Amino acid sequence: MAKGSITQISDNKHRIRYDLPRGVDGRRKQKTETVYGDREQADKRLAEVNCEIIRSQQMTIAEYLDHWVRNYADTSVRPRTLRGYNTIIRNHLKKNFGSMFLKDLEAHHVREYYSQCIRSGLSAQTVLHIHRLFRQALKQAVSWNMLLRNVLDDVAPPMTNRPEIRILTPEEINVLLETVKGTDFFLPIHLGIFTGMRRSEVLGLQFRDVNLEAQTLKVSRTMVDIPGDQAHMDVPKSLHSRRTIPFGEETADLLRLRCRALTPHLEALDRRLTATTQVCLRSNGSILTPDALTKSFKKITIQCGLEGVRFRDLRHTYTSSLTTTDNC
Repeated sequence: MAKGSITQISDNKHRIRYDLPRGVDGRRKQKTETVYGDREQADKRLAEVNCEIIRSQQMTIAEYLDHWVRNYADTSVRPRTLRGYNTIIRNHLKKNFGSMFLKDLEAHHVREYYSQCIRSGLSAQTVLHIHRLFRQALKQAVSWNMLLRNVLDDVAPPMTNRPEIRILTPEEINVLLETVKGTDFFLPIHLGIFTGMRRSEVLGLQFRDVNLEAQTLKVSRTMVDIPGDQAHMDVPKSLHSRRTIPFGEETADLLRLRCRALTPHLEALDRRLTATTQVCLRSNGSILTPDALTKSFKKITIQCGLEGVRFRDLRHTYTSSLTTTDNC
């Protein structure tokens, strides 16, 4: 018989009460739940709760994280987000906490780990990603009655500095474009400046998304890459991100030239230029990934005296130009 008590409130409503794992103070902790159903359903729920509590006392953090991914994250987040979760779990949480029992985790263990991460050169932003995932996973453990409380609530992640937004001047735009003229990065950077598309949107752009006659393009897919995984196509995060963007004659000319320039290289690779071909491939027809674009863009900005400018600053520059035009 399951441990706990059941009180009938009405024909189809029962209240169950059960003991939770004792905290560090050793005091008895109880929780009450309302079950809508007959006595048999109340008995079943009480038995389930007891199994969850017993299991949590014998579960390592590695086992719990696998359980959380299977029973929560797999069906609650986007595939791209899930891949990121699995990378953090594999490379950080399991390596440092995997063998520890879930019930034994305390706030000071996590604080010490965060300090170790910063000392080893890991960025505060990466530690913040680890913290958010770990806190979310343990929050679910509380909901599942596997933990009495979430110890991550007592842990503050390291402070992160928000990068300063750079708006490029017309002179800086010219310098940047002159520096990359004739390279694989000219068109992606041009599109970033004159359409305001994000890095993932620029690289996810396909010829079927471009209407040269109307001089518009549609943002309907993105290219993403996650450490330890291959770059792949995905959909934008939100409906707001799916949009139609107008472009000028100079951009139209570049897109026409791009179409003609890619054709012989794709034929050599035994691939045909189709509507689903990406616009911003390398000149030899191979894939240009987001990570490669970011690394190359950093080198390019140093080369042309614009060190510290990020690809996303091209989007801010585009938005600023629209605001300036609207105010004229």
